[in-house]
Amino acid sequence: MRHRRSPVLPANTRSVGRGHWLLLAQEAIKAIAGAYHSEIGPIYERLGQQFGLNAHVVRRAVHGLNALQRIKQIDPQLADQLRHQPMVVTEIIARWIRHDQQAAVNAASRYLDGAIVAAKLAAHEKAARPRQHNQPKRSQRRQNSRDRIGAVAYAAWNKVTAPANGDATISIPYASLSDSEKERYREIGDMIAAAIGSKTTTTRPQPANR
Repeated sequence: MRHRRSPVLPANTRSVGRGHWLLLAQEAIKAIAGAYHSEIGPIYERLGQQFGLNAHVVRRAVHGLNALQRIKQIDPQLADQLRHQPMVVTEIIARWIRHDQQAAVNAASRYLDGAIVAAKLAAHEKAARPRQHNQPKRSQRRQNSRDRIGAVAYAAWNKVTAPANGDATISIPYASLSDSEKERYREIGDMIAAAIGSKTTTTRPQPANR
């Protein structure tokens, strides 16, 4: 059975224009209705070939339509206006609504009024995302990693230098060491990690001449 090409979606493009993405999404949702999860990917591929589009564009169109439905529950008038805008604008507003509904609606209104372009809209949405205060910064994560290695080096050093009676108990916990002492074991840990990860081969000791 031959598939008719859409009279709206040109067969030689990799992008979807204003309003056209909505038609593509509606077509895709009809096609995947009742399909198993494993069948959805191939359906997107087939639709992409039919309309001369990348399957990823088909998938984005479906997600865009789902986003439009979420926006409609919050602001039906805004959702109706976004139906005729580029797909990326709907995606931006849908992301924004998740963390700040009113700001998203205000920004969408500014875009529709022509006050800002889509690139600015995306930048504003990214800047408005809530900060992950509980996530340590990269420098702090690196320090935490060095501390873990340093603690291992400290424990190993205490075990090696324990009294001859086999008492390997660490009298002072690593966390109670001074910053300078911690840094000493961090550096030891760094050297151990560098030695393990080094691609250079070490010279093996030669056996003694007999």
